[in-house]
Amino acid sequence: MGYSGSGSAAVLVAAHRDDVERLVTIAANLDTELWTRTLGVSPMDLSVNPKLVARDIRNIPQMHLTGSDNDLVPPTIGRSFLKYAELPESGHLSIFQGHSHTCCWHRLWRSRIVGIRAALTRQPGS
Repeated sequence: MGYSGSGSAAVLVAAHRDDVERLVTIAANLDTELWTRTLGVSPMDLSVNPKLVARDIRNIPQMHLTGSDNDLVPPTIGRSFLKYAELPESGHLSIFQGHSHTCCWHRLWRSRIVGIRAALTRQPGS
């Protein structure tokens, strides 16, 4: 599990391990090329783009959470990652209304975790 840049790191670590059972990211920059272009900042040339390992980990049950009001890492970043992984958005991307990059993730976390666990019990790639 990882939040923001740690979500990107979690994806990269999962691609190099064979013991990862589930992957959850929150507001993660999962396509750093699109992310830097969207923000109009310098590319991250020395970093591996998590999108490039998306297909390698598509069989790991995964859920990516983002906020509808996240201007720093908008939902399009998660959508790009899932498209590259050839995974459907439904069941793999949850967009929380009114959430930004930093606001509100702690609210109702216990009930959200129940939904995430349920989603991650389905077959990978479904």
